[in-house]
Amino acid sequence: MPVILMEIDTADSSIKKTYIYANSQIVAQHDGDHTADRYFYQHDRLGNVRQIIKPYNMYYVQLVNHYTYNPFGQLFATEFAETVSNSFRFTGQYYDSEINEYYLRARQYSPHIGRFTARDLVDGKFEEPLTLHKYLYCENDPVNWIDLNGLWKDGIRYALRKTGVSNAYTLSDKDILAFREGEKIWNRTWHGHSDFGYRLGDFDYTTLDHLLSKRPENVVLWPMGLGTSLHFRSLREAELSVGCALRSGNVEAFEQAMHMGQDYFSHLGKGYDAATHFWDERIIKKNSPDNPYRDEELKQLSREYKAAQRWTKQWEEVFYLMWDTDTWWGLK
Repeated sequence: MPVILMEIDTADSSIKKTYIYANSQIVAQHDGDHTADRYFYQHDRLGNVRQIIKPYNMYYVQLVNHYTYNPFGQLFATEFAETVSNSFRFTGQYYDSEINEYYLRARQYSPHIGRFTARDLVDGKFEEPLTLHKYLYCENDPVNWIDLNGLWKDGIRYALRKTGVSNAYTLSDKDILAFREGEKIWNRTWHGHSDFGYRLGDFDYTTLDHLLSKRPENVVLWPMGLGTSLHFRSLREAELSVGCALRSGNVEAFEQAMHMGQDYFSHLGKGYDAATHFWDERIIKKNSPDNPYRDEELKQLSREYKAAQRWTKQWEEVFYLMWDTDTWWGLK
């Protein structure tokens, strides 16, 4: 996720502030370069900066700033004090005091009205009416959700993950061998994920199927080895992983998270689950998009394929808006 590392005085090019982060969350600042006084940030469950302290020794610290917010991020004037200049407040994000709005990357957010000041770039879903509103912040539920990119709400426990890949299992040599034997079948066939997207070739959505043979120590598999739960994620789980990958600019994580979402339309979305349907021929031979065997013309006409294709293009558009081509190609 893009962050501010330092502030520089344009008059004499001196360093005014230096910032330190952990997992994309601000944890400390220096009033100048790294040799200047250091102040530490104290956060609540939403990532709001509640206090800033200055340590003197291992036994004593001084409270220099403290903040209290309403649910939408507006400060209570009677419960707010600042002796050290600080621009990071609500959900730990940058507050522009000149226009009284938060910089949330894709859009500016005004805590005074509890709304974004520009239209949402992401289409909403008819089955979730609040997502259709173009200016709402976190679907009017800022107590349980945050938005660090101005694009979608995030559950608190997902919001600061660097990528969408988590909960890795340690695989035995037997697991790895079994998966590679199974993968030989896929290597001899065409992969249904390879023709998604606006500009074919920008992303490789087949990497999740080949991940184990490339880096078996990093793959995320269901404990049964061959049966991977990543192909049977809900659309919400897939989109949370897509969001995490977008924030980090990690192209490979984005490709793998998109593969999960594409699979949803023909896998879990049709009632197939990992426990009972992995390698089920109804998925492998009859359902797209994850289908190397199906007739190309029938695949193109299928409802699942078209739904997955629309979903893919929507999220690719967000990727192109967030990351310019020169930047993200360097990350591949």
